[in-house]
Amino acid sequence: MSKLRRLVYSFGKILSVMGTISLLFIMMYIVCSVGSRFITGRPLLGTFELGSTFLPLIAAFYYVNTEIHDRHIRASIIFDRFAPKVKNLLDGMYSLVTAAIFVMVSWRVALFGVRNHQMMAETSVLALPSAPFLFVYSFLLLNFGVFMLFRAVEYFRRKPDEAIEIREELHPF
Repeated sequence: MSKLRRLVYSFGKILSVMGTISLLFIMMYIVCSVGSRFITGRPLLGTFELGSTFLPLIAAFYYVNTEIHDRHIRASIIFDRFAPKVKNLLDGMYSLVTAAIFVMVSWRVALFGVRNHQMMAETSVLALPSAPFLFVYSFLLLNFGVFMLFRAVEYFRRKPDEAIEIREELHPF
């Protein structure tokens, strides 16, 4: 496996682990809230608010996870009929467009975070400042955009016969 491919997949796996940790945190908070409601009759404060705050972060992390596993969510019925060279070109173009979209969204979220910081905006129930969540979200989206840019470079540099070897290397079973 080339150094670039190892670097890209290592970076993606780190983002995927961070997504799993975030998902486990929010799941445990919701479970504790349900338990609290059952025992005391009152849920923990901010259960819905934290869930809605963390959901975009978790979605961004898990989009990376699907990329690591060669996008099992795609129209492979049509895509698998193309020649390997065309597949690499289409995958590269897809990765470039995805990188551009995520970088643009990251920029807009960062600007929204700056406005929220200037207005001292807070979440409604827990009164947490909303700007840090937006900055983290923007940072993660930017990281995903960089990840997809590296994926595009990898696809454009890939030789047609490498696709089968890479798939077997990543998913031996």
